[in-house]
Amino acid sequence: MRQFILILGLVCSFAISAKEYKWVQKTSNGIKFALAYEQEGSWILDEFHAPKGEFQQKLSSRRFENIELLKKALINYKLVNRIDYKSPDDSDEKARNKRIWKATNKWNQEWERKYATWIRETLHTDFFVDYGIETDCADVIVGLRWIFSRINKLPAGNTLAGTDKVFTNEHMLRSWKKLETDPIWHKDKLFMTALNYLMDNTYTHSVWDDSYPLKISSDSLIEGTFYLNLEDVSGHVRIVAKTSYNSLTSVPLIMRASTVPRGLRRLSEEVFLNFEKPEASTSGFRAMRWPEGKGKKLKLKKDSTHPSFGNNQYDDDFVGEGESFALGVFKAVRPDFSVEQLIKEGLGDIGEALELRKSVVEEGFSACQLIDCSPGTDAYEAYSTPSRDSKIQKLFHSLEKLVKSLKVVLPGLEKSWEEALSKKTVEVLGKSLNMKQARYMFKEGQYSFDPRHSLEARWSTSSIGLAELVKAKLEKLLKEREERINERGTCEQDCFPKGGWYWDGNTFELDAKIAQVNYLVRNFCNVFESGNCQNDLDIDLNEKRVLANGENNSLLYWQDKIPFFNSDPRVAKNYNWGESLSNAFHLPAFKNLEITDNAVAVIDYKKVVNLPTGAKISIPESEFTSLNKKGLGFIQNGKVLTAISETGELGSTLLLENAPKLLKSYWKNSLGVLVGEEETLIIERRAEGLLLNLRDTRKLEVLSPTMFAFLETENNSILVITDNRAAQFDLGKDRLWSWTYVGQDDKEAVIAGVNGDGEAGFKILNLQTGEISWRDGDEISIHSNLGNGLWIYTENDDLKLGSLNGEEVLFKGEGVFLEQNGEYITLYKDNESLAYKLNRGLTRIEAPARSRELSGTAGPYLGWTNSENMVELFKANGSKIGAISQGVEVQSTSKWANFEFNSSHGKFEGNGGLLRPQGPGVALPEMTFLKSVHKKDEDSKYLKINRLKILERGILIQTYPGMYSWLEL
Repeated sequence: MRQFILILGLVCSFAISAKEYKWVQKTSNGIKFALAYEQEGSWILDEFHAPKGEFQQKLSSRRFENIELLKKALINYKLVNRIDYKSPDDSDEKARNKRIWKATNKWNQEWERKYATWIRETLHTDFFVDYGIETDCADVIVGLRWIFSRINKLPAGNTLAGTDKVFTNEHMLRSWKKLETDPIWHKDKLFMTALNYLMDNTYTHSVWDDSYPLKISSDSLIEGTFYLNLEDVSGHVRIVAKTSYNSLTSVPLIMRASTVPRGLRRLSEEVFLNFEKPEASTSGFRAMRWPEGKGKKLKLKKDSTHPSFGNNQYDDDFVGEGESFALGVFKAVRPDFSVEQLIKEGLGDIGEALELRKSVVEEGFSACQLIDCSPGTDAYEAYSTPSRDSKIQKLFHSLEKLVKSLKVVLPGLEKSWEEALSKKTVEVLGKSLNMKQARYMFKEGQYSFDPRHSLEARWSTSSIGLAELVKAKLEKLLKEREERINERGTCEQDCFPKGGWYWDGNTFELDAKIAQVNYLVRNFCNVFESGNCQNDLDIDLNEKRVLANGENNSLLYWQDKIPFFNSDPRVAKNYNWGESLSNAFHLPAFKNLEITDNAVAVIDYKKVVNLPTGAKISIPESEFTSLNKKGLGFIQNGKVLTAISETGELGSTLLLENAPKLLKSYWKNSLGVLVGEEETLIIERRAEGLLLNLRDTRKLEVLSPTMFAFLETENNSILVITDNRAAQFDLGKDRLWSWTYVGQDDKEAVIAGVNGDGEAGFKILNLQTGEISWRDGDEISIHSNLGNGLWIYTENDDLKLGSLNGEEVLFKGEGVFLEQNGEYITLYKDNESLAYKLNRGLTRIEAPARSRELSGTAGPYLGWTNSENMVELFKANGSKIGAISQGVEVQSTSKWANFEFNSSHGKFEGNGGLLRPQGPGVALPEMTFLKSVHKKDEDSKYLKINRLKILERGILIQTYPGMYSWLEL
C-alpha cells in the first residue's frame, strides 16, 4: 500500500542551549530552584518553588543580557547538577487518594494508532484557540497527549522541569482538592487546571527526556510522533498531524507551529525540509514513552522496549551523498518515492479526469437538447460537473504545492514541472489543450459546469465560448449587485468603514467576483494565443449584451466599465456604477513600464503609448534609450538615431559617424546627453531635427540627470550644460564629494568637497560667470536640491537646510527627518515638527504636531495625523481640511490626492481611492477603488488595485493582477 505522511509541526522559535544549568536554595518550607538556558543571545531564568510534600510551582521567568548578570540574580542559590527533594509520592499528598482521572486502559501499539487517528481528525489550526489553551512549542506535544489520555482513560505522565520528577494523572496538588470535574474534558476544571500546570512546568528538554528515538518507516512515523531539535537556532518540536494513503500529490511532510512565549494562537504550517541529518544526542524524530505501573507508582517505559524504537535515521547510509535529510525520510516512508514520477503520474491522473469530463460534457449537451436540465432536476445532477471540476482544480493545486515545497531540496524541479505542463496535452473540441492552460482554466474559474451551456462555454477555450461564459456570469452577478445598491438606504451616522451600515451596504465581495470575470477577458489572449485572438474576442464580446443599472450594453462596454466600479456605499450611485471623471484607457499586460510627467508610457521597450489619447507607436527591434521626465528619448538602430517626442511620437533621425552602444539619455529642455560605453554624445534639439553639438570620446560621468548635465573630465574640470550654453570650469586642486543645483535660471550650483588646501566645505558656483566662492565646513554631504536657492545637507551628522543668502536651519541629533511638499518643507523630530515656506529663503509657518509614523504629501496636502480610528488631513499651510478613516499613504498633485486606508471587518480588508479637496470641512471620497479582498483561511485573490503613478493629467492604477488602466483626471 502506498503511503504518504503529512506532518503538522509546531515550531518553537527560540534558541535553547543543549546544556542547562540548575541552581537550588533551601528554605524553611521546601526549596527554591532555578533553571537557566540561552535564548536568542540572552539568558532565560525560570524560578520555581517546591513546598515540602508538594509538587513545584513556577514563580517567574526573566531574561538577562549575559550569564554574569544572571548569576548576580542567584546570589543566594547554589549551582548543582541535580535537584534533590523529597518526592510528593512519599508525602502526605499520597494518602489523599485523589487523582486527576483514573486510568482503566494501557498504552500499546493499538492505542498509538487510535491516537494517530484522533490527531488526524482533530488537530486543526484553531484547536487550542477554540478551547482557550495557551501554548508554546513543547506545550502542544504534552497537551495533546494528556487530552487524548484523559478522554480515553489512559495513563499520562511527564517529567517536570528542574526536579525531573514525573507528574502523572494519579497526582494531585492540595489547591486542586475542591475543583469541580466534568465528563467532558474541556469543561473539567480540575483537568484544565492540571493541564495548565503541566504546560507551565515542562519545556523542550523535558519532552526530550520523556520520548525515545523513532524508527523511520511508514508504520512508525504516524500522527502524534514529532521532530525535536535542542540545539537548532530556533529550537523546536513539531508534531506529525496527518497521513495520506495512495495519494500521488501529497506533500510528504508538513509542519504546523506554535511558538514562544506561551500565548493563545493559531498553529502555523510549514513543509519539513531539513537538509542536515540530526545528531542522535540532540535532535531527530521521536515518540512519547508509555507510562506503566499502577497508581502513583507510574513510571515511563524504557526507550528500547517500545515497538517503534529505532535509530536508522542516524545511520551513515540513511541519506545519500549530497541529499537532504528530508528526502531520505520521504524515501524511507515510501521506498519508490520520486518527485519526477509523482509529477508524471499526477498529470496522467489529471489527463484522465479531463477525458472523463469531456465524455460527461458531450453526453450532457446532447441530452439537454431534449430534456429539462434546470438546476434541481435529475438531469442537472447527472450532467453538471461542479464536483468533478473541483477535483481537477484540487489535483492541480496539490501537485503545485508539492513542487513549490520541494524545490528547495530539489533544484530545477520547478522548471521541470512547468516543462511537463507544457508538453502534456489533451484534445478538446478538436484543438490541443496543454496542462498549463488547463491549470489556468480551473484555477481562475474559466469553465462552466452547467449542462445547459454550449460545449464552447463549458470549456471556454475559444473566444466565442468565453463570451458566452462571461455573459452568463455577469448577468447573475450584476443583477445581484444592482439589488444590493438599490436596497441600501442613506447613512445618517457611523458611515465609516467598520460600521454596520458600511459593511452591510458595500459591494466588495460581489465586485471581486465581477473583477475576476473581467480578468478572464483581459487575460484570455495571453493564455490562449492565436493570430487574430484579440480581434475575434472583441467581435464576440460586442455581439452579446447584458442589462444592468438600466443599461443594456455589450460585454465589450462592460469590460471597460467594470474596472472603475466603486464598492464604497457612501458615494453616489453613478460612481458605484463606474462613472469615471473622464475617459479610461486600458494598457496591455507588461513586465517593464516607464512613465513620463507628460503621461507617455514605454511598455517593455517595445511600445510607446500616449496615455491620455491612447495613441501608440511600436518600437522596432533596436536599442532604446529610456525616456526622461518630459518624454524625450531615442531609438538607436546602428548608426541611426530616431527621436521620440514629448507626446510619444516618432520624430526626425540623425545619422552618426559610427554605431556606439548608447546606454542612457539625459535631458534638460532642448539639450541632452547620450551616454555610451566608449563615448558620450551631447546633442541639441531643434524643430528641424537633431544636431551633433559636441562629441567627447573620453568616458564622462553624468552627475545630474534631472536638472542639467554636469560632467567631470580627466583634467579635473567640469562641463555644465544648460539650455543655451555649454561651459567648462577648472576645479584646480579641489576634490568633489557631492553636488546639487540650487539656483534659479541655471545660475548657481553648490559643491561639497575639499579645497586645494585640504579644507572641507562647499563651493557656490555661478554658472553664468564661472565665479567660485568657498565656505568652510566639516564633513559636509549634500543630499538634495529644494530649488529657490535652498539645499539640504549634513554636517557632522546634523541635518541642515542651507541657502544662498547664508541663512541656515539646524535640527541637531539623531532621529531627524525631512519632507518637502511642493513649496513647503517640514522637519520632524520625535513628535515635533517645523514647517517652512520656500521663497528664496525660509518663512516659518505653523504645522500640527505629528507622530513619527506620519508621511507627508506633495501638492495641496502637508500631511495627516493618526488617531485610533481616524486620519486628519492638513493643507500645506497647516489648516485642517477633513478626516478619513485609518489612512496609510497619501500622494497628490496640485489638484488631487490618492490615498489608501486599511480597515477590517469579517472577510474584507483594505480600501483606497481618490480624494478631491473640498476646502474647509470634511472631504469625502469622490472616487474609491477596492484595494484587496481577503477570504478567511485563503490567500488574497481578486483585485489588488494600487496606484502606480499619479500625475496632473491622470493616474495609472492596477485594475487586475499585472494589468493597469489610465484614468484621466
